[in-house]
Amino acid sequence: MSDDKSSSGKPAYSSLSIIPERRLLDREIISSVPNQFWSNAFTSARDIDGASISAPGQPPLPLLKPSGISRTQLMLIPQAFGVPGFPSYVSGQGGLVVDRVLLKGGGKKWWSAMSGRARVGKMSSDRKTLGLGKVVRDPSNFSFGANTKILVGRATQFRNKMQFEPSKGIRRGLSAASQLRRKVRGSEVRAELSLNQYRLESESVQIGSVYSVTPLAATLDIGTGSTNPSALQYRMGLYHAHAPYPDKKSTTDIEYWSGHSTSLDAQGALAAHGSLTLWKGRSRTSRWDQLPKDSVGAESSGSSTGTDETSKVEQSIQRVRGELQDLTAWVTSGNFASRIAGRGSKGEEAPVSIAFLARVLFVEVGGLLGVLAHRPVIKAGEEKAAAEVMIQPDESKEGGARSRSAKAMALLDRGADSLRKDTSVRPFGTIAASLQMGCFRRCILDFTRVVAKMDFALPDSRKGGSGVHPAFTLGKAGTWNALTLSCSQQIYGPLRACADFRYSMDSPEPPPEFTGFKQPKQQAQALVTHAKSMKPSLQDSVYGLDLGVPGTSGFARVFAWYSPTRKEGMLEVRLF
Repeated sequence: MSDDKSSSGKPAYSSLSIIPERRLLDREIISSVPNQFWSNAFTSARDIDGASISAPGQPPLPLLKPSGISRTQLMLIPQAFGVPGFPSYVSGQGGLVVDRVLLKGGGKKWWSAMSGRARVGKMSSDRKTLGLGKVVRDPSNFSFGANTKILVGRATQFRNKMQFEPSKGIRRGLSAASQLRRKVRGSEVRAELSLNQYRLESESVQIGSVYSVTPLAATLDIGTGSTNPSALQYRMGLYHAHAPYPDKKSTTDIEYWSGHSTSLDAQGALAAHGSLTLWKGRSRTSRWDQLPKDSVGAESSGSSTGTDETSKVEQSIQRVRGELQDLTAWVTSGNFASRIAGRGSKGEEAPVSIAFLARVLFVEVGGLLGVLAHRPVIKAGEEKAAAEVMIQPDESKEGGARSRSAKAMALLDRGADSLRKDTSVRPFGTIAASLQMGCFRRCILDFTRVVAKMDFALPDSRKGGSGVHPAFTLGKAGTWNALTLSCSQQIYGPLRACADFRYSMDSPEPPPEFTGFKQPKQQAQALVTHAKSMKPSLQDSVYGLDLGVPGTSGFARVFAWYSPTRKEGMLEVRLF
């Protein structure tokens, strides 16, 4: 047999790239802790850099999690081959948009780039009525962005992003976000500051995506990183927001948002997680390896040890040929017809059933259980209360230090009472299961993966009260339950079809209030009643195709996706 052809004369091929996804279930489970907090990043075509922020309780779908490669760097690849721009689709921006890196620079530990976006779809439709000259001069057809990354040592990095919409002016059209991140002994410390940050608040098939704008926000938190597989996960931090606040004295809608207020919240979570492999497929032993050594040497035509590429190709061909021969013999012997008719003997089994599944099936389950504590340090609309206590007129005859000390003690007592009254504690949890079948070594339908994940007690900013800015609903929001289904199927070769679906599991029965370990039986009964009355409602979905990049063993793939709920789609490269 030659090196590049099989005995039948058809070109031989080596095994396809591996799909290193069976270990991603732990990451999906661990992400339940960050989902209770702020600043969850997800992939979106709305921004030039391809990244947006979601509110607490709005976890990104698996297909829309950060890809691992900066979109700015990705845009440079087609530009190097003369492609004028990188396309995406955003219905809210006129349809087709084209991004391009305009300026770039960098060194060993830093890089910076400026990008531009042209709303080609909107320009094309406006050209018919306004003409080319007005379309080109219209600032609403363009936007600009800048991204910077600086590495400070091995464990610290600084990122900054800016985006400018010329049609909205400097005050409303400029948004920026800076992030300082440092890894310390398995934990991650992160500080963020943002200006006019757009945040995804909710999604549904009926109303689409709902975004809010927070004029100023700052966060500081520490916790186990997303890649830390520790069984014990934690996160705690502070969230500061400065946003419009309702003025109770206003009488018109125009004056309603005229004032601004400040809030400061402290939040912490502690959770334990684990996973269990129910079935792990054995390493795939080819029929070639089961042949006698002398027959191997005769068939390989002088192959040295069977570890070179020619031997691997021949082993793959021999394995497929042997399985097809067994299947053909089983069908022609009449056993297949007997099995269909129900007349097969009790001890007779198909040679490709259980033995085949034992090699290619991988089933894993896991879960997480945690407790979240929240405490408002400064409530919106009450940021001046503490200052007013300290600046009240001194009515004491003694005055001096004794009066100031009494005021300080009164402030501490007030804070202690508020701490006992305002601190809220509630549980949250996640259960997940993953089924993977196939080895991704054949050209057709040799890989199937289905993942189901149920998140309990996610915060819902929509239930934080009417007339209140979403930034002020942290800790006040209600909760909701989410069911996420992820499917992946090989179509041909390295090409796969993928889809994610998220359902809101609404229940007319309210969830039980967490009272610690008091009355556990009553709490369990209330929880069962709440779960039985859940009804699914589709909130979001994403469809995509991914293609393995040659030579990367499946760890890098070209991925194209579209979200009918958000009405946007894009092309990117993902790392696993």
